[in-house]
Order: sequence, then structure tokens, then C-alpha cells
Amino acid sequence: MTIATRLPHLTLDRIKTHSQQVTAGDLFVALPGSDSRTHGARYIDHAIGNGARYILTDIPAPRTLPPGVTWLVSATPLEDFIALAHSRSGHVAQSLPLVAVTGTNGKSTVADGMAQLLTRLGLPTGLFGTVAHGF
Repeated sequence: MTIATRLPHLTLDRIKTHSQQVTAGDLFVALPGSDSRTHGARYIDHAIGNGARYILTDIPAPRTLPPGVTWLVSATPLEDFIALAHSRSGHVAQSLPLVAVTGTNGKSTVADGMAQLLTRLGLPTGLFGTVAHGF
């Protein structure tokens, strides 16, 4: 069960993973990194200083928190972050058509051609690959 399903009443303005982008009312997600030097928890104080209302992380809360700050502990903060983002967007990703190109040779050429065709047909198109990406 994710944070999104456990706390459907959670009212927040935005979800941020970069402490410098946090503003008043935001949820700051402190994701684990490859080691303690890259864990987002290193930036929690900065996020709170910028106005974070909620902190979502996998580490226990300190004994004292500033007034108005709620600490959410999760064993899987990345999964909770994704679930919250999907929930806040109205699960828009479920309604997006997706075309994937696989194989050994010609993937970029086929993907680029498909993107150009769909764009000319007036359909909003995104392209993500190793050679090019864009919308």
C-alpha cells in the first residue's frame, strides 16, 4: 500500500525531488542514492527551509520537527513518489498510447519516421531514444 492510498486526504501544492525547487506547501521526496553521500536526506533541512510541508523518505523522523512539517516514512519512497505523481495527474499515463520499437538495426530510423508521421497527422508526439528525443 502506497502513501497515495494510505493518505488520500494529503493536500499539497507540488511534489519536488530537488530541494532548491521547493516552495511553501510542497512535498519533498528524499530518495535513497547509491550511498549516504547521494541520499536525498542530505537536503531535507534545505527543503524545509524553503517551505516544504511534507517530507517523504525512508529514514526515521528526527525527534523534533518544525511546526507544520509532516514526516512520512516509507520503505519504498520511490514507489510512493511515482504513485503520488500518478494520482495527482489523474493517472494520465494510463490513457496515453505508446509505441515501442525494438530490434537490432534501424530502431532510430523507424522511431523518427513514426514521430514525423504522427506529428504531421496532428497527433501530439514524444520521442525518446539514444540518438534523439523531443516532443
